[in-house]
Amino acid sequence: ISKLLQKEDSSLRVLSLNSTSMGDDEAEILASSLQHNTKLTDLSLLDNQFRVKGCMAFLKLLNDISSIDRTYNSNHSLTSLDLPRSTDSFSCGLKKHIDFVRRINEEQEGNAEAAGRAKVIETILNSRKRMYLSRLQGIANSYGRVSTEVDPVLLPNVLALVGGKHGQSEMYLMLVAIIPDLASIMNKKDVLKQEVTENVWTAAIEFGAGDKSRRKTIKKNLASIMKKKDVLKQEVAENVPTAANEFGAGDKSRRK
Repeated sequence: ISKLLQKEDSSLRVLSLNSTSMGDDEAEILASSLQHNTKLTDLSLLDNQFRVKGCMAFLKLLNDISSIDRTYNSNHSLTSLDLPRSTDSFSCGLKKHIDFVRRINEEQEGNAEAAGRAKVIETILNSRKRMYLSRLQGIANSYGRVSTEVDPVLLPNVLALVGGKHGQSEMYLMLVAIIPDLASIMNKKDVLKQEVTENVWTAAIEFGAGDKSRRKTIKKNLASIMKKKDVLKQEVAENVPTAANEFGAGDKSRRK
């Protein structure tokens, strides 16, 4: 069955493996086989023997928290998943998180991109859920880790998204972690300004001494540098105020 589910031409949409004495190892193999499967939508595994370890495999299948990319590319096709019943509080809490991301699949059925975005926003960009899921999956947890996966120029937009979706307290936690990355945007501007200054002098000297074709190349390179400067200036102008406005909406003690 595992090999069948891994085939690209697999068309199986509903699978019931109830009461098959499936243990944790078998559950892990089954979950792994569904990593790239986009056809199976309904899976029933009631009255089997696997517990926490097997359930963890299905949580990772539906929402791999190890990176933004892995979360975005988790399984978004499984819309119905019935797991063995359990009564202990840990297993019940685990199943709540599994059902949470399963419902995202159900709500965004047929739209993998929307499901991926929703999972990133709801889990990666939510510190409490990310902390719990990271602990379960043995992943280091911090907004600093998340920010390394995002282009620094986009961080203010992400910051505004977090504030709008999860509130100012959550935005504050992220802001503290990504301040160095926000500062790097401004540093880029200074570095590029220095680069322009140095290259203009070099080009001016070579421009006077070079032949016609070389002068043409130098002019083209200079135009490219100035274009980079204008683009970065616009990015800074658009993105930094966005974060500043969100941050300014908080109370005085939080801003301090």
